[in-house]
Amino acid sequence: MIDTMNSSGKNILIITLIVSVGVVFITLLSDVSDSKDSAFIYSSYNTHANGTHALYTLLGESGFSPARLRKDFRAKELAGQRNVLISVAPIDTLGHAELDSLSDRVFNGSTAIFFYSRSIAKLLLRFGIHHGDFYGSDLLTLQQPAAHNVFVDTLSVPNADSGKIISARFYSDSAVYTVLYANDRCDAIIEVPHGEGAFIFFHSPDYVSNAHLAEGRQADALIRMMTFTASGDYRSFNRIYFDEYHQGFREFQSFIQWFDEWPVKFGILIACLGLIIWAYSGARRFGRPVPVRVQPVRSSKAHIESVTRVYRRARANRLILKIWRQWLMQFLYDRYKTGSETKLAQMLANRYNLNGETVLKLFRETDRKIRDAEMAATQEPVQKREVSIADGDLTRLCRHIDALYFLHQKKIHVTSEKSLDGKSQHHDANRRR
Repeated sequence: MIDTMNSSGKNILIITLIVSVGVVFITLLSDVSDSKDSAFIYSSYNTHANGTHALYTLLGESGFSPARLRKDFRAKELAGQRNVLISVAPIDTLGHAELDSLSDRVFNGSTAIFFYSRSIAKLLLRFGIHHGDFYGSDLLTLQQPAAHNVFVDTLSVPNADSGKIISARFYSDSAVYTVLYANDRCDAIIEVPHGEGAFIFFHSPDYVSNAHLAEGRQADALIRMMTFTASGDYRSFNRIYFDEYHQGFREFQSFIQWFDEWPVKFGILIACLGLIIWAYSGARRFGRPVPVRVQPVRSSKAHIESVTRVYRRARANRLILKIWRQWLMQFLYDRYKTGSETKLAQMLANRYNLNGETVLKLFRETDRKIRDAEMAATQEPVQKREVSIADGDLTRLCRHIDALYFLHQKKIHVTSEKSLDGKSQHHDANRRR
């Protein structure tokens, strides 16, 4: 009987594994196109009202050569030189490790500009800065402190007359920051000096959105903040980077990051399901038992017996012994993986408690008998009859050959040399011939 996991079951398993591998590879090899945009994020790819594509284009046309950063704040692009990082209302929460790395970058002279979202709460708390919601009707315009006189004097707050929540107002128990823009109700845009660089926080991302960038002098004010400090000192920087990583636009950084994507997780789940199906199919029969129909095939020994029977009728004893010996030696060589008669005799002796010299003597005696008969046949000028081996020798040698063969068939158990000295009567060589 056989266990029938039919071809359809195997095909289902193979298709499941192929689909899972395909999902994983499509995810890993895919990349974000520059044309990708979304109506719900403040990304430089986004051309909708709340995107920042207009700001990205404006900075490029102004000669600043902005770039998009699709890696977290530990990226090597932010290391070494002084740069400006612009992160507009990041969606993903900022991790402690990347905040530590960003803090080091800023400390060495870079500038980080963040437009408020709740994802930067951890960063604000690092400097003891608190934030709270407020309504647009509480804040119509912002003024820079008279002591600065570096930036644009007045900024119009986007959607100030809408009556909706505009994001946040900043406050602190200690003077840890410099106010860049505020009114009599709250501090709205602040700068936190940090080493040789600074963090700048905007209370709302709408200042740089596509819909409001052209209102008032928002773009002019932002460029001045990147270029000068509140005290009027020049900020030197190499390049401007837009944070796209925390907007959901990411590129490969490590193998571990690959497995944090849901399409990859889905592919792994499918692969696990395929393995479960495979294990289940191996443990359970699918379908009724089906008998194995095997066509009758004559064994090699039966074939040899039939051939030698023909030669026996012609009294060709030399050919009988030659065929019988060749068949046995090939059988033993294949079984013991050796081509040496000496090693083969020793293996048989060790395994079946025989005398190795006796076994080797049998090999050599049969070979000598065959060679002598062949030599006698070639020396006659005219050979009318087969030069044969005596019937007694043929019977004795074939019995020994049979004995060695049947040791491996577990039909008889030979533990002495009786099967090789002519005394064993278990098999009649004459009957086999």
